[in-house]
Parts: sequence; structure tokens; C-alpha cells
Amino acid sequence: LLIGILIILVVYQILKELKLDCPVSKFPRAPGVENLPSVPDINYTYLKDGDVITTEGATLKVLAAPGHTDDHLVLFLEEENGLFSGDCILGEGTAVFEDLFDYMLSLEKILKLEPDVIYPGHGPVIENPKSKVQEYIRHRMIREQQILDALEYAPPNGLSAEELVNQIYTSTPKHLLKAAEINVLHHLQKLTKEKIIEENLQVVGNSRYVLLQSHQG
Repeated sequence: LLIGILIILVVYQILKELKLDCPVSKFPRAPGVENLPSVPDINYTYLKDGDVITTEGATLKVLAAPGHTDDHLVLFLEEENGLFSGDCILGEGTAVFEDLFDYMLSLEKILKLEPDVIYPGHGPVIENPKSKVQEYIRHRMIREQQILDALEYAPPNGLSAEELVNQIYTSTPKHLLKAAEINVLHHLQKLTKEKIIEENLQVVGNSRYVLLQSHQG
């Protein structure tokens, strides 16, 4: 859902800044259930953490790696010490996620596996898995520290996600700030789960966040 909202917001901002009229087309809505073609009954075997799939020459271990989605899985190929990472780790760029708290735990889990190679769901094969996963973790932790630094010197009633974006993303183009705000909200939700910050419930309107005293410098 967040990804869909993000795409809509970014496209909307781009269209607003165009000087000329720009026609926009969209695909028709999906047909109703009554109009869907009939399909044969199929029995599915749903994979879960710890399952093992074996075939001639290959043994795949199923590992839960939530974060991108709450049901995301990765597959560990024992014969190659290789990992099929799905959407958790990409060959290029960084991944999107629904829950940053879970996502960071999944990255740490993959790091401990010490795979020799990662086959991502998108992009080229990753031949340097350790440095790639560490890069993903470092990227998120740098942003998290910027948020904590801003909250350290925030007014008593805290800061909103929008205010944090304005302080941190100073060189980001205006049309990308809404996307940045969603990213900041993910960090705020993670820090709230970790009991490092809390939402200021005394303030009416936009949610504002404060650093808990136990984590103040």
C-alpha cells in the first residue's frame, strides 16, 4: 500500500511541475470476480521458515526474511553457499520495505549466513555479499542517526516527520520530499518499536516524536 501511495505522490508532483499539458493514461480496472476466467482447483504447499526443498544436485533451505513484506522468504542453496534473496537485497540500488524493524533483522540474519554469492530477484548477481549487505545496513543506520541527532535538539513537543525531512533532506529535489517522508516514517516506527523514541500524544494534529530520556545525551 505504501509503495502505491508513494508512486502516486511522486507522479503527481512531477505532473504539477510540468509547464505544458500532459495527457495521462491508465489501465482499465481489473474485472470483477464474476468475470474472471475459471481456473482448475490447485492445491498449494505454502513454504515456511526452516523448510528444506531437495532435488538432484540441489538443496534449498527456506528462511523467513520479513521486512520487504511480512511474508518474504529467501532460499539458501547449500551446495553453492548461495542465497536467492528475492526482493530483500537487490543487484542494484536499495530495496523497499514495509517494516524497517523486521527488515534490519533480516539483513543481520543474512549477514550471519556468510553466503559466497547472492542471486537477487532484480539486477546482477552479487559476488561480494558481505560488503553489499553491510552497505545496506550502513545506509539505513546513517539515516537513522541523522533522525536521532535532530530529535536530540528538538523542541519539547518533538518533531513531525515532515519537519525531520526538512532538516535532513536539504539537497533533495522538492518533488521527492514526500517519498523521503515515507522513508522517515519507517525509521520512526522502527525507533518506536525499539523504545528509543515515542509519539507525543499530547499534541493534536500531525504526529510528533520525542527522544526518550533514557536515550538522551
